Amino acid sequence: MADKKMEQMSNMNLNFNVSEPVEKNNITAFFLSSIEKNNNKYLSFSEAIAKNQVQISEVNKEGLLTKLSVSNKSSDNIIILNGELIIGTQIRQDRIVDSTVLIPGYATVLINTFCGEQYRWSPRLSNKISTSESLYFSSGRANNAADINTKLSKQCRIWSEISEKISDFNVKSFTNSVDQIYKKKKVNVEEIVNFFKIPSEAVGVALGINNQLVNIDIFSNNYMLQIYLPKIIRSIALDSFKKISKKSYLKKKDVHRFLRQIHQANKQKRKVVEGTLGEELQFNSESVAGSILYHKEQTVHFSAFVKENKTTLPQYEYEDKVA
Repeated sequence: MADKKMEQMSNMNLNFNVSEPVEKNNITAFFLSSIEKNNNKYLSFSEAIAKNQVQISEVNKEGLLTKLSVSNKSSDNIIILNGELIIGTQIRQDRIVDSTVLIPGYATVLINTFCGEQYRWSPRLSNKISTSESLYFSSGRANNAADINTKLSKQCRIWSEISEKISDFNVKSFTNSVDQIYKKKKVNVEEIVNFFKIPSEAVGVALGINNQLVNIDIFSNNYMLQIYLPKIIRSIALDSFKKISKKSYLKKKDVHRFLRQIHQANKQKRKVVEGTLGEELQFNSESVAGSILYHKEQTVHFSAFVKENKTTLPQYEYEDKVA
């Protein structure tokens, strides 16, 4: 029975309608829609914080870089995305969320995190806590999805990525805060964010920079995409500024190739964070990496990335819809 369920999850439905490309500067977006309807509405992490329906704290008095305690004070399930940036002085340093989690109502769990602020470990805490308006930049999210090394090795890579971005954008941050990178480029980034309008039937988006697809994020429904698209756009925008701007020749067929690669990638079940909901599959092939979180046989969040060393995806025959 378990093997059959694993097979059903591995053969996930990637039969999406793909929109025509929408371009702003050197970023191209394709919106994905599906005939399957899923009306599950989860409480986003930022909504939960704004409504004072979640409590975030260090796991104990000393704190632990790789974990945070999250208590859901509501009856709704709370979704926290991979790459979410948790910032503020209520915790000893800013954190980057490792993987997407779905926290049930009135539950307290320990989520996996990375350090997003290398030179701060505050001895004194206050009640200031929030999420950044951006996710971790898209290349970093991609590297996290593909990285199979130890937690320490991943953390060292993340510190290096943040330091490089801080240098690229001439950011002044005494603590090497990843959130300061977004704040430095906020005016430019928000012009891009405001340009993209989400079709009412869309549940996901595929994004590219120049002539290279970068990532896909898919949600349970249009409502959840409306909430998270601005953060996703900000994430990819932070990677777009240092790349040569030129006309994009990305087409719908390129998204179908991306989806087909995901479909053909070997998938493995990953244990979800203890106390959270759903089942997670990971895939990590030569060209693509990512994961999908299911709950009650429906998609909660699906994220996939083209590996940075792959300038093109393998070529396959394609149709208007992926079989």
